[in-house]
Amino acid sequence: MKKLLSKDYTACFLETFSMLNSDWEAHYHNFVQEYHAANPEIIEGLKKAITAAKGVWMGMINKISLQQIGWEIDDEGNEIKHKPLDLQLSALSFVQHFNFIGRPYYNHIGKWFFDEQLTTIDILDKGLKAWYKGLEYELSLPEEVRQSVQHLPLPTFLDFDALIVRNNRLREYDSNYWYKSLFGIDIQSQVYIKSIRSIVDGEYKFPEQNTFAERWEYFVRYSAQQYLEMLQIRHFSSRAELRLSKFEKLLAKINTFIEEAEEYDINNAFKPFDGSSKYSVYLWLTKEEFRGDRVLQSYLSSEVYAEYVLLKQWLEEQLKELQTSNQPQQRNSNEPINEPEAGIPYFNSDIRDNVYNSLKPHFAKKDYEALQMLLNEGKTTKKPLLFCNNGNLLAYAFNELYSAKLITKCNKKQLKEWIISNFEYQEDNKVVKCFKIDYLHKVMVDKYNFSRPKMPITIITT
Repeated sequence: MKKLLSKDYTACFLETFSMLNSDWEAHYHNFVQEYHAANPEIIEGLKKAITAAKGVWMGMINKISLQQIGWEIDDEGNEIKHKPLDLQLSALSFVQHFNFIGRPYYNHIGKWFFDEQLTTIDILDKGLKAWYKGLEYELSLPEEVRQSVQHLPLPTFLDFDALIVRNNRLREYDSNYWYKSLFGIDIQSQVYIKSIRSIVDGEYKFPEQNTFAERWEYFVRYSAQQYLEMLQIRHFSSRAELRLSKFEKLLAKINTFIEEAEEYDINNAFKPFDGSSKYSVYLWLTKEEFRGDRVLQSYLSSEVYAEYVLLKQWLEEQLKELQTSNQPQQRNSNEPINEPEAGIPYFNSDIRDNVYNSLKPHFAKKDYEALQMLLNEGKTTKKPLLFCNNGNLLAYAFNELYSAKLITKCNKKQLKEWIISNFEYQEDNKVVKCFKIDYLHKVMVDKYNFSRPKMPITIITT
C-alpha cells in the first residue's frame, strides 16, 4: 500500500466535480478504507486539499467580481447595476485551473460545494476515531470476555451498526464478568430480562404486563434489581471491601431510615401521598395498609425499593454467611448464657448492673428479680412491670442507651415495642398507664414535641 502525496489527495477531491453530493460520503469512505492503514494523516490530507481548492476558487471569484460587479451606462445613458455574479463563469474558470476540461462537472460551484465536503470529512473523521476506539476497547478486555463474542461476525470497515452491536454485547459480558468476580453470581437483572424476552423479526419483544402481580415482578426483578446492582458496585468496588464492618455500617443506616419511615407513618398516615418523599414511597412499597387507594407516582420507587428492601436483604444474607463461616467467639464470663435473640434489646454487659441499680428505685421490691432478668435476657415478662414514675423518664433513659449503642441487636421500633410489652408507668404517681407508640415517639424520636426531663435518670456508662 503506497504512501499518498499531496497530489493524491487533490485527485480524490477533483473526482467529486462530476458526482452528486449524495455520493461524496461513499467516495471518501472508499478512499479512506483503501489507504488509511498506511496513511494515518489521511483525514488531515483531505481537509488540506479541499481547503486549498476553496482558496483557489475564492481568489478567482474576487477577480470575476471586480470585472462584473459595478455600475454601467445603458444605451440611453442611464447608470444601472450589473447583473449578479455569473456562477457558470466561476465554475468554468475553476475547472480550467485544474485542467478538468473535457469531463463532466458542476455548472454551479459555490462556497457550499467546499463546505459540505469538509463536513463530510469531519463526519468520517469522528467515525474513524469511534471505530478505532471500539476496537481498542475490545482488545482491553479479558480473554474470557472477548471469547464471548467470537460467534458474532467481525464488522466490516466503519460498519458502525455492527460495531455497536458487538461493543454492546462486550460491555454486557464485561459487566457480568466483573460483577461475578466480586459477588460470585451473574447480574440477576440480565438473567431475568433474558428469560422473558423473545426475538421477533430481529427485534426484542417483551410480554405485556397486564396485572399488578406481573408489573410488580418486573419492577422487583428488573427495575429495582438493576438499581441494587448499581448500589452494590458503588459500595463494594473490590473483594477487600466485602467485610463485616462495612456490611454492619450500611445495614445500620438502612435500619435508621426504616425507623424514621415508621415514625413518618404515624404522623402522615392520613395525609395525601407525597411522591417526593422517600418515606412515603418506602411505606407504599412495603406496607399494604399504607398503600390503600393511593397511587404510586414517583421517580424514586426503584431507588427506594433497591436501597431499603433489596440491599437490606442482601446485607443480612452476607452477614449471616460471614457469621456462620467465622469461628464462634469466646463468650465473656460476665455475659448470660441465654443471650437475647435478634430484635430483642441487648444491654451491654459492662453497664447492665449500672442500669439495674439506676432503675431499681423506681420499681416495687417484688419486681426486682423480674427487672434484672429482663435486662439480662430481654425476654418478655408475664405481666408488665410498673415503673413508679412518669413514663418519659424510663423511655428517655432507654433512648439514651440506644443512641450510645449500649443497647444493640434491635432497631428503635423494636425497642419501643419491647417497652410497650414489658412496662407500665404511673403518671404523676397516681394513674397507671400503658405505654403507647405515639407517646414513645414523642419521647424517643420527635425532638420538637418532647422536652428533656428536668431530672433524668442518671446511669453511669463508663
